[in-house]
Amino acid sequence: CKLRRTEQALGRGQQRHVQRDHVALGQQGLERNRMQAELARCRFSHAKALFSLGKRERAGSLLESARRLFASEGNRISVALTKLTKARFYLESDQLKEAEKEADAALRAFTEGGNLRYELLARWLKGEIRLKAGSAKRAETIFRETLRRAAGQSRQIEYLCLLGLGKTRGEEKFYLEAV
Repeated sequence: CKLRRTEQALGRGQQRHVQRDHVALGQQGLERNRMQAELARCRFSHAKALFSLGKRERAGSLLESARRLFASEGNRISVALTKLTKARFYLESDQLKEAEKEADAALRAFTEGGNLRYELLARWLKGEIRLKAGSAKRAETIFRETLRRAAGQSRQIEYLCLLGLGKTRGEEKFYLEAV
């Protein structure tokens, strides 16, 4: 692939510059062609990547842009996903009240929309928020209930709940069961 050969020929810093340029060009093309849903998904993914790199302000801006685009498309589940992602951002930034508010809004939308997998993911995140807030007993209850509901539905959420239980109980058996 021509792009791969180009990236291999460039230094590491130049690679990042080329990758940023590709993202920017891709988003510009989507805007120009009025491909709102695709642009929203692109911004959503870009926001998550930027957050993981510690670029929180830019990530928040892109996440809000994605949310507005999803809303303009009438995509309630994706709007709720942006709220759930924002809750995770807040959780990692120790803004627990804001995290809980966003997680609650996402949970309501997933429940109303009948999206069980995302509903369970939101419930797991509420357990993580409670745990970080120092409410280990409440977190344990949430993890156990979510684990029960996730059984046979989503191995990923079962795994997350088992890890949560391991953190609340400090017991290795939950970690072992997760793997």
